Amino acid sequence: MSGIRGIKRVGYQIWGGVVGLFKYPKIWREGVGVIFQKGGRETRWALEKGAEWLLYLQNPDGGYSRKFSLISGRDISYPETTGYLIPTLLRVGEELGEERFTLSALRAGEYLAGIQNPNGSFFEPTSGTPMVFDTGQIIYGLLELYRITGEKGYLTRAHRAGKWLLEVQEPDGSWVKYSYNGQPHTYYSRVGAVLALLGKVTGEEKFLEGGEKNIRWVLSNQLENGFFRYSSFLEGTPPYLHTIIYILEGLLEYYRLTGEKEALEGAVKLAEGLKELNLHREILLCSQYDEEFRCLNRERCTTGLAQWAGVALTLHRLGYGEEYLEIATNTLYYLKSKLLRRGEMEGGIPASIPIWGSYGGWEFVNWGNKFLLDALLEYRRGEISLRREEESWIKRILKITPPTREEELLPAVGTGVEMCQSGERIGVIGVGDGGKFLHFFKGQFENRELNWFNFLEGEMATTPVDCLILVGLFSHFSTSLPLGQILRPLKKGGKIVVIDRLKRVPKGVKFPLDSPLKPQKITPAHILPQLERQGVKLLRLHPTHPPAFLVTGTKILGKGESPLEN
Repeated sequence: MSGIRGIKRVGYQIWGGVVGLFKYPKIWREGVGVIFQKGGRETRWALEKGAEWLLYLQNPDGGYSRKFSLISGRDISYPETTGYLIPTLLRVGEELGEERFTLSALRAGEYLAGIQNPNGSFFEPTSGTPMVFDTGQIIYGLLELYRITGEKGYLTRAHRAGKWLLEVQEPDGSWVKYSYNGQPHTYYSRVGAVLALLGKVTGEEKFLEGGEKNIRWVLSNQLENGFFRYSSFLEGTPPYLHTIIYILEGLLEYYRLTGEKEALEGAVKLAEGLKELNLHREILLCSQYDEEFRCLNRERCTTGLAQWAGVALTLHRLGYGEEYLEIATNTLYYLKSKLLRRGEMEGGIPASIPIWGSYGGWEFVNWGNKFLLDALLEYRRGEISLRREEESWIKRILKITPPTREEELLPAVGTGVEMCQSGERIGVIGVGDGGKFLHFFKGQFENRELNWFNFLEGEMATTPVDCLILVGLFSHFSTSLPLGQILRPLKKGGKIVVIDRLKRVPKGVKFPLDSPLKPQKITPAHILPQLERQGVKLLRLHPTHPPAFLVTGTKILGKGESPLEN
């Protein structure tokens, strides 16, 4: 069966590409080109454009179109995601001070009020069937509208929806009847969490009990390595990152509402496994994994990535370490760079990258923007600059795929050392732990104080030095080097030695094809003006063997600048 599904998927990818090219050629070019789109984007821009795209998707009935497809165009309104888009757009309106987003969310609430089934459920629009997950996500929107407006009609509708969820819940806490594909799903933890929220708002214990019952069932299906059974849309197929992170969102929300430590521990156990992949194997998580955390699909599920960034920010806020902030920073840096930048679809992002990928192929889905906006709203609090994002991205790539041919710079190192022979304190700032360079420098400066600083770890000289050697910094970080801070420990009259390569990517370092930032070729002419602006004079370019080059100079204090104390 998997072989047949694969053939069908490839056929759909080809057919969709041909249809999209003829029906929407401009959007097709933009969507296909996203994979090669370079350059980061400011968070404020991404937040505003991403939210504006959702306004573009709002249909005349007040609901949000499920997607824009390059095959079928604009879709019908989708109750489920309209429901959980409401809290997002209300927050965006408040954050940006723009009433248009608030009014859009209120219109969406009116749409939902008019389509609820008599038994309290909400339907999936294509089939007309009542759905558990859809109903649960709509409760989030109804409760937020009640909180904002005080209108009891929203609370009444949420109560009726919650009552129906309890009526169709299985004795073990799962949902099978009216679930997607008629089977239990652990990502329905988001339904368990919203029942707990409903119980908190109404004060009715039955909703809290229903939520607890579901969360306990979810936790009972966690494997020893942290992965969860029943985490996919269809049993027997590997889950997408989207549903894997849904589980985490539900558990963390339930913990926030109840303080239940088991829910937090279960979430952290799964998150830690994903974190290890993100830090040491994949700078961006894969679209699909199996139960052993093996990557089965290296496409980008942009919705899942946005959710993962949001979860990482939550775990960082809960005190689980700076690595989660780095993960969120790198993931959001990537996603912001992939928003469409022009035309009617500006602010949208393909469901998969490449756009023909298996998750939502040839589509822009509204929930992808929802989770990106949620993460960006949290991310804005940290005020992380675009320069810091670029630096974080490059540092992590270098840690995952370190250079294997740094020795190509050694001929230039030998020449550069002569410049530092008269100094007593030598500082060397490089990329990585030093390796062959450190061994070489120690042999050359046996009777002098020598310190190696790994720029990847944020290390820089903090005490005055007579000679400062920079190895490979410009070729990796030319767009984001804090040169003023790097050169400050160098004494007046001290020597600066820059040893680098003419090509930006050393052998062994692998930037993904869709990387927002891919280093380009640099030349000494690119470096000299930067050094001059920092008070370095008497610059000289020394002949050496390609691809290495060597620049030396002397630091002259600029106006108003003071050296570090000895």
